[in-house]
Amino acid sequence: MSEQDSPVFPPNFFESCPWSIQNDFQSLKEVGKGKDTVIYSAVCLPLGNKIVAVKIYDKSRLASTKVRAIKREVAMMLYFMRHRYPNVVELYGAFEDESRYFIVMEYCSVGTVEYMAPEVIALPPVDAVVSGQVRASEIPPNTEKVDIWALGVTFFELVTGRLPFEGKDKLEIKTNITEYRMSGFGPHVSAQCQDLIRSMLAYDPADRPSAEELLQHSFLALYRNKGAAPAFESSLGGSSSPGPSVRLGRLKSWSRASSTVSSKAGRWEERGA
Repeated sequence: MSEQDSPVFPPNFFESCPWSIQNDFQSLKEVGKGKDTVIYSAVCLPLGNKIVAVKIYDKSRLASTKVRAIKREVAMMLYFMRHRYPNVVELYGAFEDESRYFIVMEYCSVGTVEYMAPEVIALPPVDAVVSGQVRASEIPPNTEKVDIWALGVTFFELVTGRLPFEGKDKLEIKTNITEYRMSGFGPHVSAQCQDLIRSMLAYDPADRPSAEELLQHSFLALYRNKGAAPAFESSLGGSSSPGPSVRLGRLKSWSRASSTVSSKAGRWEERGA
């Protein structure tokens, strides 16, 4: 693999950016928080007053492994931009001061509604938080259970060739999610597979399994000790369900491409760090 085809962290990348949080950004509003970072929306003056998202990391709270992870994140975003991958958040820049790292990227006001859990849809719009109509401190935090839901949507799509909550537009999709109007699986999906997916798509987050609990499900246990991923094809009805077969073919093509990117990501190079 050539160096140009690998995710690379450029030498002195943080130091080379002339931006400062005090002089180049205005109207900072907290819109999210993680274990190691706080995310703000802001107006970036050097980008023509463009609204951006700014991730801020406190250096005093970061272990060396986390600093490496931050640099890897930057390297991967640069890699995706260089290869023009679609539907990837754009990186605008990164810089640092004595106490913090800053990553400036595209501000996304909405997500993919088809994969949103009911509790995510119930949240106020980001614009309401940015404008101050709703305080970020008033919003109940979501947990990893929203990711379990999104993974359940992916599994459903894999075995049926369609989304569990459909609609002619985003509003109808949101309504079907909040009112829990889920599509049927069809007779070609096994009872064990259905039970797995239904548990992940439980309306109440408390009723969804954790990632650890999910791995103990009987459907996954069938394959856990065989050194292979679950054979979702075995849950399908072969030629009697051409839609899922077509979708599986596309998924395999995507999987091969994803494996290539993951392989390259695993060998990313850090230069001048």
